[in-house]
Amino acid sequence: MCYICNYFEQIGSILYKSIRIFLAVATALSAGCYDRHTLPDNPGEAETATISIAEFKRQCAEGVPEIDADAIIAGLVTTSDEAGNFYKSFFIEDSSGGIEIMAGTYDIHNRYPVGVTVSVRLKGCAAAPSYGGLQIGLPAADYSLDEVSYFESDILLDRHIAHGTEISVVTPAEIRVYDASTDACGRLVVIRGLKYVPEESDTDRAFRGYRHFEDADGNAIYTYVSDYADFAGEEIPESELSVCGILQYGNVTGKGDRYIIKPRSADDYEVDNSDSIGS
Repeated sequence: MCYICNYFEQIGSILYKSIRIFLAVATALSAGCYDRHTLPDNPGEAETATISIAEFKRQCAEGVPEIDADAIIAGLVTTSDEAGNFYKSFFIEDSSGGIEIMAGTYDIHNRYPVGVTVSVRLKGCAAAPSYGGLQIGLPAADYSLDEVSYFESDILLDRHIAHGTEISVVTPAEIRVYDASTDACGRLVVIRGLKYVPEESDTDRAFRGYRHFEDADGNAIYTYVSDYADFAGEEIPESELSVCGILQYGNVTGKGDRYIIKPRSADDYEVDNSDSIGS
């Protein structure tokens, strides 16, 4: 074959491969797109739970590398990543407890909005303890330091997770500071009558980081707000507050293990005597 013919044959081969790659990427992207103002196409209505979240947490308290039982949990979505304080995961809860789903994707609030019913097919998933509660994802790779891996793609999410089409009102469980327990970790709670108590390490009154709150009897609980949250730099009001968020238990820098409330947005802080907390 002449040099010129060989040259054009190589060019044609490169173009053909490039077109195939472009079409594959375009197909994958289009499959993952949906109207951000409505619920996305549902791979199937939410299924009926075969085990409560509390019972599942009890059985898997120490973690399970890979679940082989054909079990299903279901619950309402209680968190949103829209304000940036929750990242690549979301929480659901039923009447017995709450649990974290390691989605591994962005803009989760568009796919699983607060108040939608979600069911999780547990077979093939993994579970691991986290902040006093339990998280569900995929089995971690052998080389990973994590016990649970993110789902990371819509295809894998749809394989395990289905959602309903109706949005319900989510009402946080009202508790007192001394009611906090690991059984309640992962649930959406609200504690009233809290005042911010600045610590020596606090350089301002912003929401960001760990912040120390106390009730009228001096019982303490912390809040956690990521630096990347939209409301991280806003100032904490001086009045008594009702604070809503996911209850967790973990290490607070310099303070050891403490109970923590992780709010979803600035709206989860309300001046007391307000009944508007929740969704």
